Amino acid sequence: MYWNPPKEEKHKWKHENVIDNDEDKSLRIYEAHVGMAQEDGKVSTYREFIENILPRIKKAGYNAI
Repeated sequence: MYWNPPKEEKHKWKHENVIDNDEDKSLRIYEAHVGMAQEDGKVSTYREFIENILPRIKKAGYNAI
């Protein structure tokens, strides 16, 4: 679920050194279990996750896992 609050409800930072969380810089978190992210009926490896799942996550617009 993605929540994008109206501008007036977004957090207002108290300090200047904190990056504004505007549309193009916002954090998009994808939650995944490396061993269970594949469709195969087995526990997958990190290598399989890197090769098969990470490109799909990136293409979907996520920037954190």
